[in-house]
Amino acid sequence: EILWLPVPKERKKQAKPVIDSAIRATLEGVVGILIFVLVQFKFVPTDKLNLLSIIALFGIIGWIWNSFRLKNGYVKTLMNAIEKRQLNLEDVEFDVTDNHIVQTIEKSLTDENEFKQLFAIDLIKTMPLSPWKDTLTDLFKNGTVNVKKAILELAKDKPDIIIDQDIIDASKQSEDIRSEAIAVAGERKLSVLSDELQKNISHNDLTIRSASACSLVKMNEHVEAAKTVMQKLLNSADMNENKIALQFLDQSMGILDDNKLVGFLQHKSPEIREESLKIAGTRQNLEFMDHIIGNLAYPQSAIQARQALSGFDEESVLNSLEKWLYEADSNFHLRIGIIRCLKHYGVTLSADILHKGLSEPYLNTLSEVTDSLLSVARKEPPSDEFIKMIGIELDIIAKRVYQLEFFLHSLPDDENCFLVRDHINSDIRKIIPIMLKLGVLHDPKTPIETYIQYVSSNDPELMPYVLELVDTTFTPGNRKLTLPLIDNDMDTVKTGQDLFDDILVEFDDLILSWIHGNHKWKQAIALNYIIKSDRQDLLEKIKWDKVQDTIFIDQLFNRIEDVSGQIKQIIPLE
Repeated sequence: EILWLPVPKERKKQAKPVIDSAIRATLEGVVGILIFVLVQFKFVPTDKLNLLSIIALFGIIGWIWNSFRLKNGYVKTLMNAIEKRQLNLEDVEFDVTDNHIVQTIEKSLTDENEFKQLFAIDLIKTMPLSPWKDTLTDLFKNGTVNVKKAILELAKDKPDIIIDQDIIDASKQSEDIRSEAIAVAGERKLSVLSDELQKNISHNDLTIRSASACSLVKMNEHVEAAKTVMQKLLNSADMNENKIALQFLDQSMGILDDNKLVGFLQHKSPEIREESLKIAGTRQNLEFMDHIIGNLAYPQSAIQARQALSGFDEESVLNSLEKWLYEADSNFHLRIGIIRCLKHYGVTLSADILHKGLSEPYLNTLSEVTDSLLSVARKEPPSDEFIKMIGIELDIIAKRVYQLEFFLHSLPDDENCFLVRDHINSDIRKIIPIMLKLGVLHDPKTPIETYIQYVSSNDPELMPYVLELVDTTFTPGNRKLTLPLIDNDMDTVKTGQDLFDDILVEFDDLILSWIHGNHKWKQAIALNYIIKSDRQDLLEKIKWDKVQDTIFIDQLFNRIEDVSGQIKQIIPLE
């Protein structure tokens, strides 16, 4: 698998399935036929089958020779991939004793392109920095603002890379990173700066003022004056002052109490919530956990919330996530945020929590649950018992899509069905990837995302690879459910009848099932069809107490009101 790392994504998508499946299977077949011919026609006597090992030995020698022949080309491709930022760095460990790697990173660090420099800095953040010490020092003094900040963050606790004197100089003279350098000076407790920082706590620049006050507290110098400055910023009605004060409060310094921090965690400003989450993550107070989880509902603060939760006991976090995920009044955005958070916990408990979400009626949520389940399975392979439970859920989900196929097949051929038909097709397109992902949970390393793209493209040249994957990888039960949905030569309606005895087949029953369901948009477009088609017989069968009062229904009724403002008599609302 590591040989594929430097290969560009587009080429990998095209070539890898062919090599891993078609070519590999073909070569295995050719070898089998060759052995059969050699033995059957007595080119190799049956009592001397060990001679076949000689052929295998020649093949191994040829493979070794070819590997060395390709080495330089592979190394060159790997270097290009590093330079072009094409690698998934989580999958790679770099050897700093390898001169090729060191030189390539050095080349990126000294490149004039800022993005290449930042990428190289990010690349080496978990590596020993000594091979690039001189380059990093030079960039810290002469690089762009973003590069200087990145190096300062990289080496803030490494005085052997960026020496204390450089930090002191930047704290006094830098126009670009002065406040950041002051914060690092506080971390390193460079008390020689204390008098300079005392002057800064009345500085016009709020960032310098806040950084200096926090660093003085860390140095235990001029503490009372520094705390007074910070309290004033935190209690200010100006959100910008609050945010700047929070930026440098990365430790518990007796300045920000827990109650005040809870208020900031619930603040309307995403910037303030984000800074508060950084602080909450370091305190690891269980009373903060629910407030941190609440921030998963907001895309602006979700990443920082996940990072904050990583500092807590894993089991406690998962129990709290489960509580909020299945809380009756949890809003949609919070549930999606929790589901996405669960994918970062590759443990059995996380998978069990997500498993409950497979009964979710809304496909957008179900899709997120499936994505997270696959991510968890790739971290910790699921048990055989868990796979059996997934098989049961897959059967239920399959029934939903076959029911949709029946519905699509039974729709009248008129323009009133446009919205219903469009929604059915949309649901089918969403469910098939869900089934494909669930079908490979027992073998989660399968690059199923590539095959899903093949299905989406509906390319006749690529679909055979998908069919082969399902045929060879899925369990017999899952294969029977999935193949008809992606094989255009199979009749999904007939298959649905064979697979499910209790599936609805009549159009009237199907349209009423949408109206009596709990999906708001399905209710609205189904009712819209009935009204437009003047199906009074169906209107009389509707159980109106099951129709939700939503904006969609209100708009629909408003459009059919007559001049007197009364709903037309075809809708028996009484």
